[in-house]
Amino acid sequence: MFGRVFNRSSPIIRLSVRTITSLNGARASVNRPLAKTLISNGNHIFNKKLYLLGLFGITSGYYFTISNGGSAIINDENVNDDASKTVSVDSSISPLPVNYSKNEYSLSNDYSLLGYGIRAVTFLKFKIYALGIYVADEDIKSIAKLFSTSYLSSTFIDTDKSKSHPENVKEALNDPKKSLILIGNLLDSGIKMMAKITPVRNTDFNHLRDGITKTVLNHPNANEKKTELENGLAQLKETLSNKGSVAKNDDLFIELKSNGSLVFTHNNRKKNKAIHLGTVTDPIVGKFLFSQYIGGPKPLSPPTKETVTDKIYSIV
Repeated sequence: MFGRVFNRSSPIIRLSVRTITSLNGARASVNRPLAKTLISNGNHIFNKKLYLLGLFGITSGYYFTISNGGSAIINDENVNDDASKTVSVDSSISPLPVNYSKNEYSLSNDYSLLGYGIRAVTFLKFKIYALGIYVADEDIKSIAKLFSTSYLSSTFIDTDKSKSHPENVKEALNDPKKSLILIGNLLDSGIKMMAKITPVRNTDFNHLRDGITKTVLNHPNANEKKTELENGLAQLKETLSNKGSVAKNDDLFIELKSNGSLVFTHNNRKKNKAIHLGTVTDPIVGKFLFSQYIGGPKPLSPPTKETVTDKIYSIV
């Protein structure tokens, strides 16, 4: 990860930069090529290169910290004036709102952003869509409560007495096996959430349907639940089949209701119209889909899973 060692007297060189900042506990990025920035650890200066495909699923870039001063943030003129209300995920589409009102797009609840990232085919560096995960405002406190229950705390979370409860929560969520159990319990609690899919290129509902179906079937427990999944996946197919095209920068809202059902709504930006597509009532589809979005051993979008974990860490 680190490049060659530089002499301490070497000048710190900055080329074009990319902003990485914090919005309501989530990291946001402005999509410009990031430059080389040198890092000091008190003895040497290193050239540290990170790929934002790994962090955000977007493009390659750099992030830097200074050991004697915490994280260093570079401001960028491309940061939105209303940065406290939106998060830029990819420059080709509109930024993600931090909040949604239930009066918008006929949504069922008021929502706040829990995490975000890009869904990409990593080996091709092919971006598919931006993914935003939201939680109903009235359920935010339920997250802290669930992760503080005595059973989960003693069995799965607070196993390292040298760490704080939030630190143990974060470590547990980064453990593939523990994460699967903890996120499963969260989804079983009746928490209301929403996923927002925004394509970065023109597509259609058949492609989105196939992708969502594959995501559900890739859940670690899908094989043992095939019979239960059949009905729900049939509903999903009916809901999203032959519905036409989805333009770049349109939105597909997937609301997870308290009973586990999924409600699909298409925001057609060209027509400025929200279109209700249908409902999948079988709760196992909703549970497996959102589990793949925010946890488990093979999350659909690692950047999204990471930002969700960071947000939960800040909540508990």
